[in-house]
Amino acid sequence: MSFPEDVLAPNEAVRIHLQPHRIGLITVGVRFTILCVIALLLITNFERVAGQTGDLELLLFLVAVLVAAGFAIREFARLVGALLRLWFTHYLVTTDRVVWHYGFLGVRGSDMPLRHVSSISYRQTLFGRLLNYGELRIEASIDTAAILFRDVQNVRQIRTEIYRLIQERTRQADGDQTAPEHS
Repeated sequence: MSFPEDVLAPNEAVRIHLQPHRIGLITVGVRFTILCVIALLLITNFERVAGQTGDLELLLFLVAVLVAAGFAIREFARLVGALLRLWFTHYLVTTDRVVWHYGFLGVRGSDMPLRHVSSISYRQTLFGRLLNYGELRIEASIDTAAILFRDVQNVRQIRTEIYRLIQERTRQADGDQTAPEHS
């Protein structure tokens, strides 16, 4: 899914466009698969258990089946949510600002002018380092909420590129202020 260009200012251009890494699907998908296997194993053994146990054991077995099926349904909902997050989350750095945008039917977003960025930190787990993804936190010099880019690839390079864009923007602003006025 591409980012809607109509939210950009007239002279603003996208320099970095990211979406979450697909790794979020793997963990939820593995949990969903394991729970489905457990539920199916329990269900396929129902006849055997029903014929060989008493009422209490059968009741406990049915509770176990329902619990496993319930967890599988919950993980399926999480898998759908992870897919939607992957398709409809956009992290952008433009020539003027940092933008987080999410949504399909209802849309949420946040942006921060590059001139207000005070710090950029990143976090990578061991697994994230192996697969080259992590979390980027961009904080402002004013009292606004930080923007969090979750599960982005090449997180350290993205951090460096944002700093480079900030320096470029600062040099342009300084150049505009020190340029002589023509009458």
